[in-house]
Amino acid sequence: CIRDRYMGKIIEKQMKNWQTIAILAILNLVVILFICNEYQRSTQYNEQNLDGSSMIERTLGKNYQAHNAVKRILTAQKKKADKRNITEIIEDDRKDSIKLALFNLLYQYEELDLKYYEAPSNKKPLIEKSYLGIQRDNDYCRRSDTIFLKHPSGIFEQTTFITDYDKKSLSKQVIEKIGTVLEPRIHAGNEKKDMEPTIPLPINAYLYYLLTKPQYYMSAGVQFMCFHQMYNLVLGHGAISQKGRLVQTVKNYTNSMKSKPKCFKGDKFLPKSYELPIKDECEEFFKVINSAEYKKEKQVHGIQFVAKAYAGAHAAAGVFILDDEYEGTLRKLYENGDKCGSVKNKTIVQKYITNPLLIEGHKFDFRIYMLISSSDPYIVFYHDGFLRVSLEKYDPKSQQKNVHLTNTELSKQAWKDMEKEGKNTDELRDFQMWTLKRFESYLLEKKLIKDPKWLENYLRPAFKRSFQHLIRMSKGEFYQDPRMFQIWGIDFLIDTNLNVWLIECNAIPSIEGTNDEKTKMFTKMLTDMFHIQQALLRSRVRRVHDILEETSESIRLFELGQAQQKSLKMGEVKKKFAQENKNKFIDQFPLPEDNSFEMIINENLPGKQAYFGLLDDSCFE
Repeated sequence: CIRDRYMGKIIEKQMKNWQTIAILAILNLVVILFICNEYQRSTQYNEQNLDGSSMIERTLGKNYQAHNAVKRILTAQKKKADKRNITEIIEDDRKDSIKLALFNLLYQYEELDLKYYEAPSNKKPLIEKSYLGIQRDNDYCRRSDTIFLKHPSGIFEQTTFITDYDKKSLSKQVIEKIGTVLEPRIHAGNEKKDMEPTIPLPINAYLYYLLTKPQYYMSAGVQFMCFHQMYNLVLGHGAISQKGRLVQTVKNYTNSMKSKPKCFKGDKFLPKSYELPIKDECEEFFKVINSAEYKKEKQVHGIQFVAKAYAGAHAAAGVFILDDEYEGTLRKLYENGDKCGSVKNKTIVQKYITNPLLIEGHKFDFRIYMLISSSDPYIVFYHDGFLRVSLEKYDPKSQQKNVHLTNTELSKQAWKDMEKEGKNTDELRDFQMWTLKRFESYLLEKKLIKDPKWLENYLRPAFKRSFQHLIRMSKGEFYQDPRMFQIWGIDFLIDTNLNVWLIECNAIPSIEGTNDEKTKMFTKMLTDMFHIQQALLRSRVRRVHDILEETSESIRLFELGQAQQKSLKMGEVKKKFAQENKNKFIDQFPLPEDNSFEMIINENLPGKQAYFGLLDDSCFE
């Protein structure tokens, strides 16, 4: 076959003397003898090993083609660039083929369950539509995995990104400083455009950092998100990012913790919430607002509730204070509660914290950052954030939204209005953003706290415990996969009794440098985040690649009679592969000593050690 298909044409065109013909004839004989010998050995391979299939037969039959070796030999001779002998070249090709076949045997991509798409009607939306002009390649992950297995050094030597962030964004600027953007034509602004798919995804991309959601348009594990890549979205995140589902998740967790009050108290974690689509809760809510007590509280303290869209709204667009106008709208819609259970309106109503702690008469909240660097197993980091102070004086009876809400988008509009009035917006921005340390100093100055280490002893631990409970209550909803990570912006409020309340969880937080202090903080935070993900990715693929190398070599030695059969038990190999395909750091890829993130969960550690002593022992009983 080799002689007829390849040597014939070469001989016809290039053979000019008997000496050359003799050399190629010997080469032809060597290749044929080698293949026959390998086939004979493969038939002797014990079928009880490697899941009852002959690894070598699979390799020769599907992945190893002898003519590739011949072509490589001829090319090397012609260019005089390859000094190795024939056996070495064939053996290297054969090792790569065995490794690839072994990888395909040990690792299978899973099709994502529809629930992880978090799309309306539980369908894969837009899966056939154009996505940022990217070509859909059903062979992408197979090709990418093959290149990685043959040339693994790239992932340890290069930091490569696929990103759709705008070139002016801080995220894109940080990425370009620490790595290489492989395809700059990909841009989130093109998401809604029906672009001709002309952009191929580079197969040597390792980190995906995207604003858009490619799983809506492309098949994970086939067209993107291959074995050796990481993607910045933990699928299933709607369990806490969607306002309505967050309420449900907290309720379920609260019920499971009723016998462990020292571990968790739901009524001190998230403000009391009512889901109006649920008849019982809807009726309970209208019972409250129809009571004499509610009318009295409203008259004395002002706003008593906020209403939130169940899902899909961001930047304060789906949040409304329950002022007279909006309360009247709800009363009319539900006929003062008589239509509870029959109105299709996905709204939740949440108790308003009527005694918020103020800064110089202004309301504020906290934006704190949580990094889920891995969901298999869970490895979670804490990062300081900042205070977002309202630019309006607080008035509990005010009907203005930006008096009660401190969202950054509302502040942007306030800045524009004040610019028109000729006010110094730089000073306003500095006032609007406070660091945690500045806040602690303010409380000490006002004698609202006594402990000079209050931030370290009370506030940060309160945030960290909240993060840990968020993970514990939602981990069953997240897609567990070592290829996913996500940076979160978690919002908190503190009242005059110094109780810390969770407000909401933002799955794709805005990271913009609106002043010098923010720019410096975010630049460092993003840089450190990418270092963490790069170290985790390299740690995992190094361990997995070592297993493939070790097992492939055992197969080769076994065929030569130099290794025992027991070293190739498929069950043991699969188990070891699965263990090493989970994320954990190894010493070979250390994090920089000045990394600004603090690990608060590491489920590679046993039991309560995984939570670094922050949770009560009763949480683990």
